[in-house]
Amino acid sequence: MKKCVLPFVHKLGPLSLLLFVIFAGQLRGLAADVTYSTETLAAANVLQGTSNHPFYILKVIATSTAVVLNRVDVTTSGTYASGDVNNYRLYVNTVNNFSTATHTGNNVSAVAGNGETIQFTGFGTVTIPAGETRYLFITATIKATGIDGHTIKVNGAANPATVFYTAPAPIVTNNQTDAAGAQTIKAPAVTYSTEALAAANVLQGTSNHPFYVLKLVSTSTAIQLNRVDVTTSGTYTSGDVNNYRLYINTVSDFSTATHTGNNISAVAGNGETIQFTGFGTVTIPAGETRYLFITATIKAASTDGHTIKVNGAANPVSVFYTGTTPAVTNNQTDASGAQTIKAPSVTFGTETLASADVPLGTSNHPFYILKLEAIFTTVQPNRVDVTTSGTYTSGDVNNYRLYINTVNDFSTATHIGNNVTAVTGNGETIQFSGFGNVTILPGETRYFFVTATIKANATDGNTIKVDGSANPVNLFYAGTTPTVTNNQTDAAGTQTIGTGLPVTLVSFTGKKTGENKVTLDWVTSDEKAFEGFAVQRSQDAKAFENIGTVYSKSADHTVLRTYQFIDDILGYDNSYYRLKMIDEDGSFEYSKIIHIGSSVSRSIVGQLYPNPSVSTETYIDIVISDAGSCTTKSYDLSGRILNTEYHQLFKGLNKIKINFEKLDKGTFLILFEGKNQIEARTLIRQ
Repeated sequence: MKKCVLPFVHKLGPLSLLLFVIFAGQLRGLAADVTYSTETLAAANVLQGTSNHPFYILKVIATSTAVVLNRVDVTTSGTYASGDVNNYRLYVNTVNNFSTATHTGNNVSAVAGNGETIQFTGFGTVTIPAGETRYLFITATIKATGIDGHTIKVNGAANPATVFYTAPAPIVTNNQTDAAGAQTIKAPAVTYSTEALAAANVLQGTSNHPFYVLKLVSTSTAIQLNRVDVTTSGTYTSGDVNNYRLYINTVSDFSTATHTGNNISAVAGNGETIQFTGFGTVTIPAGETRYLFITATIKAASTDGHTIKVNGAANPVSVFYTGTTPAVTNNQTDASGAQTIKAPSVTFGTETLASADVPLGTSNHPFYILKLEAIFTTVQPNRVDVTTSGTYTSGDVNNYRLYINTVNDFSTATHIGNNVTAVTGNGETIQFSGFGNVTILPGETRYFFVTATIKANATDGNTIKVDGSANPVNLFYAGTTPTVTNNQTDAAGTQTIGTGLPVTLVSFTGKKTGENKVTLDWVTSDEKAFEGFAVQRSQDAKAFENIGTVYSKSADHTVLRTYQFIDDILGYDNSYYRLKMIDEDGSFEYSKIIHIGSSVSRSIVGQLYPNPSVSTETYIDIVISDAGSCTTKSYDLSGRILNTEYHQLFKGLNKIKINFEKLDKGTFLILFEGKNQIEARTLIRQ
């Protein structure tokens, strides 16, 4: 404390001096005491145009008696200039809470810049009672044109705030420090970027399909959108789009986004600028992110193959704001793929069906298999028309049926639609209808099996078939009719009623009768000019070998004949048998194949074909006694695994496709892993 010497003290005598000291001490005891300190204020950014932003807080405690403030002087520092600040204000509160503080004193609008002393006066009745505390908030209103990056602050240690009082003046204990951080003027700022959006197909009639996603980050302060301009590209025309919409979300998820702004229904076509307005109170707080989704509703009559997109690099989206326009860091790119308009589409194909003999009285014999793939949309067939060919007549067929399955397996297919019993003969068109709820989703496949039930008295040698090339099967649909890619061919072989051989095979069965033996039994009728049977065996149901010959027992074709053959299978786990039925003139026909398996579930893996291969795929036949699965793994000669594929297997013969488009030319090892079994094959790609 600064020492004070009164000019008349030296004239006093000893007694007078003693009395003066006592009196002065009494005066000292009556003076009010106050303590000043600086409240911590974090360094922060203050937006251009902000009103009454606190940049210093002085804590004043009246420790002994009430004091009355009448002036506060504050000396500033920082880098701000006169053009940055509009005015200063002083606020007071009983607690350190600016939001409930009261404006007091005059507004200081004469701003000189950093280093100036601001003088607040005119307090009136601002009194601090004894023992109470007041917080004085010094604020600045930043001009909208304040310089980005300029700072304002008060260093309470170097330049403490000074308070003046109505007499008597208190004795001050000053504990002010440099606890008030610099406040940095900032222009509003946002960062734009383009969210990746994969190129995709969009179905005719689709509503609100996103074709651009703008990511907007408010980096320094809250901003309020009031308009978004989007310039399109692509090949679409005014006849393709019904309207545009804008959606907003806090995350990059369109499914939970909220529609905002107006709907744009005036569509000019590619290259137009779409202007969204009417946002209301769409505010993005400082430090937060918003995602803007631009969507289009595609007309049902739009043109298949037309595209719509936004190139954020060539034509970045523009955003407009209420209040001060923020500084923009634009990182938009061409990350949004073209959206291609597509008509509902399906692809038809004909599954291969071998030519075969159909015994008299056979029920539900497949003679055509249609493969249908739903490409871009859900389809619901409600009718199938099939035109037949061949030589059959109305007296040969009892009825037709239609079956459906998700895989090419008639044994597990489901009967659908009506049974067609009005048979006129070859060349007729069979119409199946009444499908109900048969629905095929986008990306799914269905197999339609067309079957015939042959009459017991049908004409031997008459034929039935469908030529998918000359007379493709035609489907009708509930709802929108899809665009059809028709790849049907003449891959369905002719089905011949009866048999062309002078023998009828009534039955053919087999069973294991010993540790290493199989007994085959069969029954025939109508043996006319018939030589006999070659019994054949295979381990893979593909390559058969002759294991014995059984000659015809009689030329009498009016009686049933029974035959038996015993095979020593030499420990084979699985064997396949068929009969080669040979006429006296050398003509022959094969019987059905029967399978004799062990009690252990095993698979028979054939050879790769073609091998060597010049294409990107090869095939292999796998025969399995029970339905299951296997995994194929491709290795190079160093043992490095190159590709893994999973295959679902059905009981019996399976044709497996192995894709090796990722493999270079060379020699590779293909490993087949199934239940309790591993097989290896070598593949050469040329």
